Amino acid sequence: MAFRSAALLFMLGAAAPAIAASQADLDALSTGMGMRLAILDNNPASCPKQRDGCFLSELTLAMPQTLSRDLAGGNFQVFFSSVSPVIEIESDTFGVRLINGDLHVLEPRKGVRLEPGKTYPIRLWSQGHFFSAYYPMPNAYLVSGDLQPRVVAATRPRIDPG
Repeated sequence: MAFRSAALLFMLGAAAPAIAASQADLDALSTGMGMRLAILDNNPASCPKQRDGCFLSELTLAMPQTLSRDLAGGNFQVFFSSVSPVIEIESDTFGVRLINGDLHVLEPRKGVRLEPGKTYPIRLWSQGHFFSAYYPMPNAYLVSGDLQPRVVAATRPRIDPG
């Protein structure tokens, strides 16, 4: 009888839904996540799916030292603007898709488990060439379920006093 009870409890526990991230969890991710864009090649010799030129950039996402289980499991999206459409992505961890106009969404791939404190590089091949520091749009924001979206603090524009 004790074996049946333990087996039933195990099965019920396995079927229980994962605990969803709280607003505090998403807020912590938005303030603690690093996000940086670097242009690697403004005129590569060949461009994927593009004959008229492209550029290669690398977006790095640095996870904070603590990350809720739900968010580490990929239950969030990063919305960002890119004047130049992304034509291909190189990442085992994240995928990207165009929403409309210059709005794109970056989302963890299915089955990915993000690690707190780890940095994830994402190579983005984009259409055209990168001519201006004004192209990367500020204020990327995080979305998770029904929680209130939050701007990634590292993407807020600020003036460097130096």
